[in-house]
Amino acid sequence: MIPRLIQWQPVVAHDEVLLLPTGDVEPIVARHPIATLVPTRIDLHVSGVNIDGGSIDLGAGMPVVRLANAPLEELLAASRALAELVEPACFVVRDDGIVIELAGDVTVTPDDAWVVRIAHDDVDTACDALDTSDPGTLAIVQQLADALPDAYRPRAMLGSIWLARGKLDDARRELERAAEAEAPDHIRALAWSMLGRVLLELGESRRALAWLERATTAGHDEADRIRLGVAHAPATSRRRGRSCSRITQAGR
Repeated sequence: MIPRLIQWQPVVAHDEVLLLPTGDVEPIVARHPIATLVPTRIDLHVSGVNIDGGSIDLGAGMPVVRLANAPLEELLAASRALAELVEPACFVVRDDGIVIELAGDVTVTPDDAWVVRIAHDDVDTACDALDTSDPGTLAIVQQLADALPDAYRPRAMLGSIWLARGKLDDARRELERAAEAEAPDHIRALAWSMLGRVLLELGESRRALAWLERATTAGHDEADRIRLGVAHAPATSRRRGRSCSRITQAGR
């Protein structure tokens, strides 16, 4: 299932909201009963680190304020009580379609297109929150792809969903767009590998091998196994054919 709470600023967190205190933590926790202290969170993704974001130890040895997966009314009350005492933050309450922003004040925005709102800030966070096995995810990923037509992740996810459902032509269309999207090669290698698999299923072995070769060069292990299997299959067939021919000739 898609997480109910999705925080994307200043950290990436699911089904909890993590807030960085700007001062003494004890008065903060006293402000609202659902606010609790948790130990430093290790290797959480933080937006804006090294330009594109990165992993740091949240809290740097100090406690972090946590809002649990509470009813919307309690989350809003806690947000208003803490907004002036914590670093700016943005999170979504998915099932209510509410975007909450804390920056000294609290801004509450009803937004049915919350995933697109997140994606404009951090497309990876929006995509990571989605479960491709959930039947309702397809419509959300399509919404993302329409809003960010040149982004790699939504196209790759669409291709993966269509491939899993056996819709090869749809998978091919999306994966071809993902394969050419702007992203590092080691990221696009997944789309290249999936595209190779789709083309094999469609009977286009030569084009499939070309994409699998690219994925292998970028270090994608599964693509390498598929490529070697395809390359090995014709040779095996030829050897078997020659053996059968020798047996036939010996029997004459």
